[in-house]
Amino acid sequence: DTVPPSVPYHQFTMTSWLPQGKPTITFEELNREFAALSEEEQRKITRERHGLEPVLQETPEFVSHKLCCFESALDAITEKEEYETALFIMPEHVASNRFRLAFLRADGFDEHAAATRMVKYWKRKVELFGTDKALKPYMSLLDFDEDDYDALAKGGFRLLPFPDAHGRAILFNHSMYFVANLRAMNKLLWWIAHKAVFHESDGETVQQKGIAMMGGERGPKLELFGDIKKCWMNLLFLVKTFTMDILDVLPIKLVAIHRFQSTA
Repeated sequence: DTVPPSVPYHQFTMTSWLPQGKPTITFEELNREFAALSEEEQRKITRERHGLEPVLQETPEFVSHKLCCFESALDAITEKEEYETALFIMPEHVASNRFRLAFLRADGFDEHAAATRMVKYWKRKVELFGTDKALKPYMSLLDFDEDDYDALAKGGFRLLPFPDAHGRAILFNHSMYFVANLRAMNKLLWWIAHKAVFHESDGETVQQKGIAMMGGERGPKLELFGDIKKCWMNLLFLVKTFTMDILDVLPIKLVAIHRFQSTA
């Protein structure tokens, strides 16, 4: 649905859920099927396809109330060692409204889900980057090790420089450019997510409107992972950690996933 402006729509077809080798569904076929639906069905599908959700009206009273509820929800969580360490080292960041609102927005201002997300965030960040690099306000390229540079150079995850038509940030992933260093791929995902939601000028808009993920159809090069058993184990680990980080840990609101293939 969301294609970079430099690439004509006619160069793409929708990826079908049919087995490999079956014909894909073209935009023309999809549009004909869509046009045959009732107006109410079209509106419903359009909202689902584009991930369009009404943006909550964040009045000062509403935000203040939810921040207090968020604090109470955090207090109720007993196991939060990494969070408490981060709060002790940099209270001006961890306890700031700006930082906490990112988690509340990611969970639609459900304070209990947001508090759980923040606790998981600090635990996962320490696990992924190590204590010294994790317990800093924001991420930078200095948080990457020398072994991670290949993942940065290949660009398996990229934050596109323009939003989509609805103002959402676009996280592009092309698994053909993934590298065998799975920890480096996770770090790259984290760095890009932080650039999107904590951007100085656009971060608040991204937190409110969310992120749309785009991806190519082809999977990663299997030879990266060695024998078939190791290959499947690594792929399952990759899917599990990426899904966990995106849906439950990082302060991002994923509102749409689009996959495409080039017919050129």
